[in-house]
Amino acid sequence: TGGYHLIHYAAWQGLTAARNALLPWATQGHTDVVPWTTFTDPEVAHVGLTEAQAREIYGDRISTTTWPISRIDRALAEGDTTGFVKLVYRRGRIRSGRLLGVTIVAGSAGEMIHEWVLALQGHIKLSQLIRSMHVYPTYTQGNVEIADSVLSERLIAGQIDRMAGRLDHMAARLAHLLR
Repeated sequence: TGGYHLIHYAAWQGLTAARNALLPWATQGHTDVVPWTTFTDPEVAHVGLTEAQAREIYGDRISTTTWPISRIDRALAEGDTTGFVKLVYRRGRIRSGRLLGVTIVAGSAGEMIHEWVLALQGHIKLSQLIRSMHVYPTYTQGNVEIADSVLSERLIAGQIDRMAGRLDHMAARLAHLLR
């Protein structure tokens, strides 16, 4: 069938084929949103584009944000603070939610990745993700925390850029008036 050689991907394709045979509406038996997890210690989970793949497609128009697992309260409580969550997204598009890929290295990476699968597959914006209530303290609360951090960082950067632009404009006007 091509694509990934993963049991869960083959099972998904089989269920899709069965639904297509039995139900009136057909769906494609392949997708670009295929998560995988390597069950090492810590686990490594991924969905979407890696940073290198995104750079091949979008060049320098991408950004990344890495959030240490040690900033998640559940990880602190469990004493399992090794790892990170890394988001890859189009530069300038994060407020609109143009997420491209996610990599998680953590003890619970295989459990944490599912929310990001839904975000990529359903084109769910980070601003929507942060409005979703999460049980506290859980590892997936970290997904909300990194999304909130990225949005806040981009918002502040945007405001600073606008203020700098206004100051430049005011300085130019003042220089013109002083001539």
